[in-house]
Amino acid sequence: MILALGKGDWVQLSYMVAALLFVFGTKRLSRVKTARKGNQMAAGAMLLAAAATMVFLWGDVALWIIIAGVVVGGVAGG
Repeated sequence: MILALGKGDWVQLSYMVAALLFVFGTKRLSRVKTARKGNQMAAGAMLLAAAATMVFLWGDVALWIIIAGVVVGGVAGG
Protein backbone atom coordinates (compact mmCIF):
# COMPACT_ATOMS: atom_id res chain seq x y z
CA MET A 1 0.00 0.00 0.00
CA ILE A 2 2.82 2.41 0.76
CA LEU A 3 4.17 2.03 -2.78
CA ALA A 4 0.89 3.35 -4.16
CA LEU A 5 1.51 6.84 -2.77
CA GLY A 6 1.82 9.63 -5.32
CA LYS A 7 4.36 12.44 -5.38
CA GLY A 8 2.09 14.79 -3.45
CA ASP A 9 1.48 12.15 -0.79
CA TRP A 10 5.20 11.68 -0.23
CA VAL A 11 5.64 15.43 0.10
CA GLN A 12 2.85 15.65 2.67
CA LEU A 13 4.35 12.75 4.61
CA SER A 14 7.75 14.49 4.53
CA TYR A 15 6.15 17.68 5.86
CA MET A 16 4.58 15.77 8.74
CA VAL A 17 7.87 14.10 9.65
CA ALA A 18 9.67 17.45 9.40
CA ALA A 19 7.09 19.11 11.65
CA LEU A 20 7.47 16.41 14.28
CA LEU A 21 11.26 16.59 14.15
CA PHE A 22 11.12 20.37 14.44
CA VAL A 23 8.86 20.23 17.50
CA PHE A 24 11.00 17.59 19.21
CA GLY A 25 14.15 19.49 18.26
CA THR A 26 12.93 22.74 19.77
CA LYS A 27 11.82 20.84 22.88
CA ARG A 28 15.38 19.56 23.33
CA LEU A 29 16.71 23.12 23.25
CA SER A 30 15.46 23.62 26.81
CA ARG A 31 18.41 21.78 28.43
CA VAL A 32 22.09 22.49 28.01
CA LYS A 33 22.98 18.80 27.65
CA THR A 34 20.50 18.21 24.80
CA ALA A 35 20.58 21.62 23.09
CA ARG A 36 23.17 20.67 20.46
CA LYS A 37 21.22 17.57 19.43
CA GLY A 38 17.97 19.55 19.43
CA ASN A 39 19.46 22.17 17.14
CA GLN A 40 20.64 19.42 14.78
CA MET A 41 17.19 17.82 14.77
CA ALA A 42 15.48 21.13 13.98
CA ALA A 43 17.99 21.92 11.23
CA GLY A 44 17.49 18.46 9.72
CA ALA A 45 13.73 18.98 9.81
CA MET A 46 14.05 22.24 7.92
CA LEU A 47 16.34 20.58 5.38
CA LEU A 48 13.80 17.78 4.90
CA ALA A 49 10.96 20.26 4.39
CA ALA A 50 13.00 22.31 1.91
CA ALA A 51 14.02 19.18 -0.02
CA ALA A 52 10.40 17.97 -0.14
CA THR A 53 9.33 21.35 -1.50
CA MET A 54 12.03 21.21 -4.17
CA VAL A 55 10.92 17.72 -5.22
CA PHE A 56 7.30 18.87 -5.36
CA LEU A 57 8.08 21.97 -7.44
CA TRP A 58 10.69 20.37 -9.71
CA GLY A 59 9.58 20.74 -13.30
CA ASP A 60 6.62 23.01 -12.50
CA VAL A 61 8.64 26.12 -11.61
CA ALA A 62 11.60 27.48 -13.53
CA LEU A 63 14.91 26.76 -11.82
CA TRP A 64 15.97 30.42 -11.92
CA ILE A 65 12.94 31.39 -9.80
CA ILE A 66 13.93 28.87 -7.12
CA ILE A 67 17.54 30.07 -7.17
CA ALA A 68 16.43 33.71 -6.99
CA GLY A 69 14.25 32.89 -3.99
CA VAL A 70 17.14 31.18 -2.22
CA VAL A 71 19.45 34.13 -2.93
CA VAL A 72 16.93 36.74 -1.77
CA GLY A 73 16.12 34.72 1.35
CA GLY A 74 19.81 34.25 2.10
CA VAL A 75 20.53 37.95 1.75
CA ALA A 76 17.50 38.94 3.83
CA GLY A 77 18.28 36.40 6.54
CA GLY A 78 21.93 37.22 6.26
